[in-house]
Amino acid sequence: MSDADEVRCTDPSGTKKRSRYKRMFYALLILIILAVGTFVLIQLIVTRSVKGKLYSLEAVPSRDVALVLGARVYSDGTLSPMLRERMNRGIELYKSGKVKKLLLSGDHGRKTNDEVNAMREYALAAGVPAEDVFLDHAGFSTYDSVVRAREIFAAPSVIICTQWYHSYRAVWLAERFGLDAIACPVEDLAIYDMPANNVRESLARVRAAWDVLTRRDTALGGPQIPIMSADGRDSWDMDAE
Repeated sequence: MSDADEVRCTDPSGTKKRSRYKRMFYALLILIILAVGTFVLIQLIVTRSVKGKLYSLEAVPSRDVALVLGARVYSDGTLSPMLRERMNRGIELYKSGKVKKLLLSGDHGRKTNDEVNAMREYALAAGVPAEDVFLDHAGFSTYDSVVRAREIFAAPSVIICTQWYHSYRAVWLAERFGLDAIACPVEDLAIYDMPANNVRESLARVRAAWDVLTRRDTALGGPQIPIMSADGRDSWDMDAE
């Protein structure tokens, strides 16, 4: 055996490098297992903990407020099919006497993105009295909507109006902040890509768990408008009729 061969056989650098790569591999594998396990656990917690709190329109018990969560509004002010279904459910609950007030919570962060006033016009056109239509202009997310329903509008109890896939997270979030919440979901619309929506919703549940853990502040504060004693028009834009 030559001197060079002897050096290669006794040089530990190759063994150390393989050992380092092996440790890195196992560390990465453990992280992946923890991440996947956490992801699955969050899905189970969110869906299982609200089991029995999602009702059909016929079976839903009465509550004080229908909390209608915002969705896309087209540039001409027309509600998207998803939002229209949510609004129809809130109006049905009001007209059937299951709720006393409507809280329409959506994104009104810019003049060009005004969900809540389009929702208001839809409710008024359906015959809901103006004094019972409340607007939350800072419902930028489900988290914001449920926290503000409790802190800004002092809602004693709510029926959340949204699609089935979204209802689990909405009710779970509401309960984390002491809000007496159930849901009366509308059907998931076939015109939407539901597999993609379900993937996004699964990721949103992880974000919701983080928001609850960190108790992040909502985007905007504001004076309290007690929904059961105030006039809904107190929550409208100053120039709204």
